Amino acid sequence: MRKIKLNAAVFDLDGTLLDSMLVWRTLTEVYLKGKGIEPEEGLSYKLLGKSSEFQTNYIYEKYGVKTNPDMVYQETIPYIKNYYAEIAEPKPGIMDFLDLLKSKGIPCAIATATPLQLMESALDKFGLKEYCKVVLTTYDVGVGKHKPDIYEISLQRLNAEKSNSVIFEDAYYAAKTLKENNFNFCVIADKITEPNPEPIKALSKMYIETWFEAPALFEY
Repeated sequence: MRKIKLNAAVFDLDGTLLDSMLVWRTLTEVYLKGKGIEPEEGLSYKLLGKSSEFQTNYIYEKYGVKTNPDMVYQETIPYIKNYYAEIAEPKPGIMDFLDLLKSKGIPCAIATATPLQLMESALDKFGLKEYCKVVLTTYDVGVGKHKPDIYEISLQRLNAEKSNSVIFEDAYYAAKTLKENNFNFCVIADKITEPNPEPIKALSKMYIETWFEAPALFEY
């Protein structure tokens, strides 16, 4: 495979830069415990990959709690904030890769679906803003990653050309958007995001199990 001359990089956050997908997978359990209900063992894995609507319907049928995705999110905000501040860690090898890009003068951005006020503590804690001068969320853009807007705007703000930039993601739906819109992209494995990696592997020309594999993929 021909190496891409890497002139700019855009990173997803959860499951890509940070090993933090667990916070989103356990929201339903945390929500139930906050209401004094002990969830069944393995609930987060039972709901893995299911839509928010499915999850809220399930806990209504199973536990008698009538709710909706926004209520679950709003009532677990303290848990989410604490997770980013105290528990989330960078994925192994990513800081070395970011150091490499910085040493080569390659501009970087973060493009995430997580609201800034929830995860900014982690950005500050690990100095990610020193590497990624642009931080953009889907809330800023007004549309999710099923559309290419957040990636296009990120590259615009980096003054980067699409042809020699690479987007780094861990989720199938985001990778599908990138492929359909002719972006260069690399998938980093995350077992919580995609417990069955075969579909996203089939979609991606560049797929890495860990960040330690990333430097060899590109020219600088």
